[in-house]
Amino acid sequence: MKTNIELFPEFKKAIQENELVYLFGAGISSALTSGQSVGWKQWIINGTSYMKDPIKANALRVSIEKDNATSGLVKAAGTVLAATKADGTYQMWMKNSFESAPITNHALADTLKKLLVTQDVFATTNYDLMLERATGLSTLTYEEPDKAFPMLDRKKSDSVLHIHGVFDSFRGIDNIIADESQYEAILNDEGAQFIQNILGTRTLIFVGCGQTAEDANIARFIQFAKDKLRMDREYYFLYVLGMEPTDLPDNIKPIPYGDSYSDLPEFLADLAQERLRFRIEDNPLIMRTINTREPVDAYGLTEYHYSQEYLKFCGRKVELAQLHNFLETDGPFQWWAITGQGGSGKSRLAYECLRRCQKDFFGFFLNFNVSDSDVDGFIPFNDTIVVVDYIKGNENQVAMVISGLIDIFNRSPYKLRVLLLERDNLLLSGSWYHEMFSSLDLYHRARFRNGEYNVDLTTRQHRFLYLDDLDDAAVIELIGDVCRKKQLPEDIARDRRLKQEYAEKFEQLRFRPLFLQMYVEAWVDNGCIAVEYTNYTGLLEVVVKREEDRILQMLNGDKV
Repeated sequence: MKTNIELFPEFKKAIQENELVYLFGAGISSALTSGQSVGWKQWIINGTSYMKDPIKANALRVSIEKDNATSGLVKAAGTVLAATKADGTYQMWMKNSFESAPITNHALADTLKKLLVTQDVFATTNYDLMLERATGLSTLTYEEPDKAFPMLDRKKSDSVLHIHGVFDSFRGIDNIIADESQYEAILNDEGAQFIQNILGTRTLIFVGCGQTAEDANIARFIQFAKDKLRMDREYYFLYVLGMEPTDLPDNIKPIPYGDSYSDLPEFLADLAQERLRFRIEDNPLIMRTINTREPVDAYGLTEYHYSQEYLKFCGRKVELAQLHNFLETDGPFQWWAITGQGGSGKSRLAYECLRRCQKDFFGFFLNFNVSDSDVDGFIPFNDTIVVVDYIKGNENQVAMVISGLIDIFNRSPYKLRVLLLERDNLLLSGSWYHEMFSSLDLYHRARFRNGEYNVDLTTRQHRFLYLDDLDDAAVIELIGDVCRKKQLPEDIARDRRLKQEYAEKFEQLRFRPLFLQMYVEAWVDNGCIAVEYTNYTGLLEVVVKREEDRILQMLNGDKV
């Protein structure tokens, strides 16, 4: 069973408040591949099978089993490295060890992505690219301090720091540190010392590192930190109960994550959620992120809320590509608007955009019912996209919040993207746009005007992203998904027929996702018989009646 973080208040406080570095050992690769990746000791043992001298290989395996000390493992590694290179089997050994296992633990990969939302640093003593494959990050090694420092200085975690090198046959990179001579060399390597000293300025959390003796890379780093770094802050070492790490310096506090190795992913998920909750979801400006999972209402209508993703996201490929271009455009501040009729999927499109850009942007739906001090207290920690939904009637408040965010991000190294969602795209006097723009002071009005995306620079004509009907393929796909949710078998002919019937019955609604969903659900609930409703209010009445019946059933039919 995984450990409750609440049992370690100092650790919890560090998670909430400090700048963190996660230093991953071989255990994280094993967890990502469901045990297909091996630890440092097993990697060396496996390497003996690639040696062409069986007697020498067997003797080496016996000596490894007798001597588990770090010095013995490092010496054995040097012997295997030299032998396989001489035998011409080194490349095969390395490829099979570090490039053959697929990532199977996708839940853990998603958790690692959550840890990156707050721009914490990923470092590793591993030679493989498992962390990069799981998160989409780039690779930096101890040979590239000129790239590592700008990344850390900008507080933008876009690469995994391999402090003991990496093996990457695709790019022809092999600068691993494994034998005694290599370890001695790295102690005198200015680049390696530079990176490791940078790590010493933050709170380190050791993850997937066994008992330290199991991973000579981790043991060597801890020794380096003890001898060379200023140990004036607490670090934390995650371990499985019954396998407490040995020979840790006093400043490295052991934290048990559970009584089984399989508890590590869940413990990391709790850690990520605690950090996100404290840094993000408790922030008054943030109404919702893609990680927010509490119910959105108490009336059984949750399935219609965009954030619940009750149905799969269908179509809108062109619109998603346009939003990607919006995010990637130059400039520290840019804004754009998505417009379209009610039920066309504006919020769901914005939500999907946040999901797809999460590696590069932190995104949230704005709570604009906040004070000036709430806005002033927001601290950027990543390139950020802010979605503002339902502006009409709240123009003054939205203008105040956007003005404050422009000022805050102007003092930060991060980009700010604002996405406005509204039904109409009218810009005349009295429109939501005119009222909001007029509420800005002259300085912020100029900044806002200059930050508009996709505007015609000659005529100043606005070119918002207008959501029209779903395309035919997306309509049929959505109908099929509703039917699947209703436990009906796949039937493309049925889906096409329902599309045609809907088009004939609701010409004015056209193919807006919300009403299309309601229509198909009403059709299923009516025994898969055509429903007789002439307008959208009839569909809404069906939904309300269904929920009324459900609630009455819960109350045993008592309306009092």
